[in-house]
Amino acid sequence: DAIAAVLAGLTDPLERVTRQRMTETWNTVTGGVDMTIALLDGQAHQNWLGIARALHAANRCTDPHGAIVICTQAREALGKAFGRLRRSQLTSRTLSEQLSRDSSDDAIAAAVVHEATQEKHVYLVSEMQPQVMESLRLGVIAQEGELQHLVDQFSSVLVLGSAQHRQIELA
Repeated sequence: DAIAAVLAGLTDPLERVTRQRMTETWNTVTGGVDMTIALLDGQAHQNWLGIARALHAANRCTDPHGAIVICTQAREALGKAFGRLRRSQLTSRTLSEQLSRDSSDDAIAAAVVHEATQEKHVYLVSEMQPQVMESLRLGVIAQEGELQHLVDQFSSVLVLGSAQHRQIELA
């Protein structure tokens, strides 16, 4: 949420330089890690869509059965799809199919959360109510010591700043 550079010039060369700089800034090449800590930057991204984007990036670079921590200031209420996710007694596959057909505003975010929690431990550092997050199969980290304890359990940890913008390429 700040100016990265000011560029001027002819349209075609300027477009090439801009694309190159964006790739350098947002592409992250990494091998799989045991734990990823994804930070959401910017007030405009402190919502479920921002969380889903950061979770998608973190999910790509975290090994199966690893852990993901999303750090956000989001306080957004749950929508219809997240309500379905909270109350579902369906199998994982059936719920995934229902979410893929859902047209509510939060359907994509709910599907990303559902997918990530199937084989990874996902935790949130946020101001949202712990019981609501736990009903979505998200762990809650309320204190700094809890995060440090979790980090200490893994041999490889990656911190993704501005995670909602990252494009992950696996090495």
